[in-house]
Amino acid sequence: MRAASLRLSMGTLSGGGADSPIACWTEGCDPGYVQASGTGLTESIGSYYADWVAKTIDVPRSGDYSPLPVYTSFDPALQRLAEEAVEKVLAKQGKARRASQAAMVVMRPDGRVLAMVGGRDHDKSQFNRAVQSLRQPGSSFKLFVYLAALRGGLTPNSTVVDRPISVGSYEPKNFGHRYRGAMRLRSAFASSINTVAVQLSEAVRRKPVIKAARDLGITTPLKARPSLALGAFEILAAATTWLAFFAPAFYRNWIAERSPSANTEKGT
Repeated sequence: MRAASLRLSMGTLSGGGADSPIACWTEGCDPGYVQASGTGLTESIGSYYADWVAKTIDVPRSGDYSPLPVYTSFDPALQRLAEEAVEKVLAKQGKARRASQAAMVVMRPDGRVLAMVGGRDHDKSQFNRAVQSLRQPGSSFKLFVYLAALRGGLTPNSTVVDRPISVGSYEPKNFGHRYRGAMRLRSAFASSINTVAVQLSEAVRRKPVIKAARDLGITTPLKARPSLALGAFEILAAATTWLAFFAPAFYRNWIAERSPSANTEKGT
């Protein structure tokens, strides 16, 4: 059985609301090509998005190659703007920053992904830097530290102390080397205080912090070191983990599948 591919079609759009763009799951489609309604012309757009969605869909194993519509939150207009923005930034700043590639994810607060750019040119490189590359999460990893702390019994109004600390030879510093003393947990989180994050990680222990990260979708190997709290390591697709914080539930790539033989919806 040959692998099917994904085609994003604008020709079937109606209104442009959430979940209106349609991807057609069928054998032999060219991924990432959008057909402008009524023109018969195709334009290469959203190829990285198409690849990403395709990996979330279970290929029918029945041998039935009939089209399977897949409704996504893909927004062709935003996708085009995202691709143009990435190209402009690279053209303007790429040489000075020694960067030949860039990536972008455009999303709604509820976790729906509207557009995705995984690199400068999909034809030259299919590696999706938006979801496949490793990077240091830095302070964004503090989300998991605070989740572990809340699970351990602290509340947003609990008192924590911003002060110089050391864990063995590890001595984390705050930005500007300033220390604010006693404060509420919510204030420490809002101000992204490094010393408080490390103290919390040590207090609740590092394994619960790692568990919190796992629960919110981090699959990359994590080492239980003191620097864990400040994201001083590389993880996969760090940018998307913040969706779990902004969305009302865990991060989800919302895709509704409807097959000819069943009227079902699935969010993955």
